[in-house]
Formats: sequence, C-alpha cells, structure tokens
Amino acid sequence: FNDNDGSCDQHKRMHLGTIGFDSLFKALSDINYSELHCMEVIFHNYKDLIDFSQDLDLYEKYYK
Repeated sequence: FNDNDGSCDQHKRMHLGTIGFDSLFKALSDINYSELHCMEVIFHNYKDLIDFSQDLDLYEKYYK
C-alpha cells in the first residue's frame, strides 16, 4: 500500500492522500486477513520514518 492524491505514485504518509486506511484495515480484519502487509514508504529523514511508524500504531486495534 502507499497513499497518494491520485495524480501519480507518490508514496505519501498515511492520511495525506486518498486511501481510507481505517476502512481498509477494518475490512482486512473483518475477513481475518493475516497475510503479509507491504507498505511502500519514502522518507527524507529519520523523523519521517518515526512518524510513519506512529501512523501504523493507529491500526493496531484491528490486529489484537
């Protein structure tokens, strides 16, 4: 997965584009999807990577 604004392949952080990640992860949880998730991330410095990691923490509730 990677988020974008629909104009090109931008690899934005979650919620900075058009994908509804809350709905996506809820739907995957609803069907008991337990396979690999691949997030494509572009970061410019270590803070970008930390912020992205914290974004993922928002979805932990679907995988407990």
